[in-house]
Amino acid sequence: PRPARRAAPWPRSPPSPAVTTLQELAGCGWRAFLGKLLRLGNLPASEDEIPELPSFLVGTVVHAVLEEMASPALCAVRTLAGAEGSDGAEVVWPEETQLARAIARATRVTLTAEGFDPDLFALPIELAAAETLEVVRRLDWPTGRRHLLGIEVDGTARFVLPAGPRTVGFRADRVERAAAGLLLTDYKTGNSVVSEAVK
Repeated sequence: PRPARRAAPWPRSPPSPAVTTLQELAGCGWRAFLGKLLRLGNLPASEDEIPELPSFLVGTVVHAVLEEMASPALCAVRTLAGAEGSDGAEVVWPEETQLARAIARATRVTLTAEGFDPDLFALPIELAAAETLEVVRRLDWPTGRRHLLGIEVDGTARFVLPAGPRTVGFRADRVERAAAGLLLTDYKTGNSVVSEAVK
């Protein structure tokens, strides 16, 4: 006789919402639904129009450059638990020429991946990324080096709310040890672009 078939498992719980999603929902639920959840962007430009570059491109380049600054071992730490148990490594801010080359590389990779011609659109992205990284260096990297436990690390936070406990997911751009525990830093460089046609 054939073995009895197992009943289909219950559907899994929906994934934990990200902090950025909740932030956009708090600002404008409809805009967050269209841009963050449905991922609706600007309508394609016609042949006689210059396409608008999405604001997230600069953030993607900035994060790629910051990740390139770290060692492969540090980049391999991808969870908060892994970062907490890691000895970490010192990350040194690159000199000006090295930084410019890293920005150029990250810009070309990012634009190509998103379907934009790097030869046409690299310059404004590189300038914006360089400006953002200079702010990071001046305000957050004043000595030119930091001892980090992880970069681009995923974690969750659990909150007890009147409606019941909720878990929220997040990604920290930088994790390091502080006197009171772990210090998590998240860099914000822009907002989602949503087409005027769907606002």
